[in-house]
Amino acid sequence: MRLHATRSWNYTLSEIGSRFTRKSIAVRADRESGIRLAHRDAAWKSTAARLKQRYFEVAQRLFVASGILHGLRAVNRLLLHISVLLSLYSNEFSLIVMHVSLSQPDEPSASPVASRSGVWPDALWPRLSARVQHRLAMHVAVARKQMRNPGPLVSFTFDDVPVSAATLGAEILGEYGCHGTFYVAGSLAGTDEPLWSHATREQLLTLHRAGHELACHTYTHKRMYELGPAELAAEGDRNEAFFRALDPSITLRNFAYPWGLGDYGHKRALAGRFQTCRSVQPGINHGRIDPHFLHSTPLEDAHIDAAGVDCALDDVCALNGWLIFYAHEVATRSGEFICSPALLRHALAGAAARKIQVASVAEAVRLTGI
Repeated sequence: MRLHATRSWNYTLSEIGSRFTRKSIAVRADRESGIRLAHRDAAWKSTAARLKQRYFEVAQRLFVASGILHGLRAVNRLLLHISVLLSLYSNEFSLIVMHVSLSQPDEPSASPVASRSGVWPDALWPRLSARVQHRLAMHVAVARKQMRNPGPLVSFTFDDVPVSAATLGAEILGEYGCHGTFYVAGSLAGTDEPLWSHATREQLLTLHRAGHELACHTYTHKRMYELGPAELAAEGDRNEAFFRALDPSITLRNFAYPWGLGDYGHKRALAGRFQTCRSVQPGINHGRIDPHFLHSTPLEDAHIDAAGVDCALDDVCALNGWLIFYAHEVATRSGEFICSPALLRHALAGAAARKIQVASVAEAVRLTGI
């Protein structure tokens, strides 16, 4: 009996010792786990602190960079406005501003005029002044307007209106049930030049009766910087008189800069007379735009191919914008300012496949609400 009790007591002590040992091990394990967790928490906190510090450093640098960029933009706007005043009132100061801030002009090199007879005259000041005025016309709007078109638009326009544009070009547009815009300088009607013959009065009248838009390209096709305010007004009056004699129902609502050169000094006068002024500066019009310096894309085989046309059509869909193509002659022969019938048909078919509405400039103005 005593032996059994002794054994029971020894077992009890052994059990207590074992439990105590297990508990000690568990406590030690919990302590070590806690230490590890504490170390892990400390490491996370340290990492978070470093990331937070890095974030603030990057944010500070971005803030400084943003401030610098904002300041540069403000300085650029200030220079533009100063150059406007100086270019209008002081030839010498305008020349200085041009050298300081406009050393790389944005005139499109693919302009027909630039290649045909040289954009600039030989005299230094008229050349520099024209560059300044073109740059200012490009960047300084008389009044920007918000486009509200429900879907993407594309317009097909023809400058100078060679006979082939008035006949073959209009015929191809008719195949797709579309209307184009033809920018006409009245004094050129029925005349010949080395590159092409211009549409006659009868051909222009046929375009009007077919529903195409006839628009203004001045009367004598002079560059903007060659005209003073009174001369510019006279150009518009003479062109309107030319079309009134042709058909009193013709109204000139839109304008294209001859030779592709804008002029800020004339922009306000043109804005008071026309709904839009079209340039040859590439791009798609979308969002808030300057109606008196509309961007346009050449539709001439020397400057764009079928893949380029497809890219432009895809872009106008993505932006829900207004793409304006411009061309001169429409012919199968090769030449710098020629749009082949195949390229014109490709553009029209691409617009139809993408469900892009084809509209004349006048129709697009109404659809965009500008």
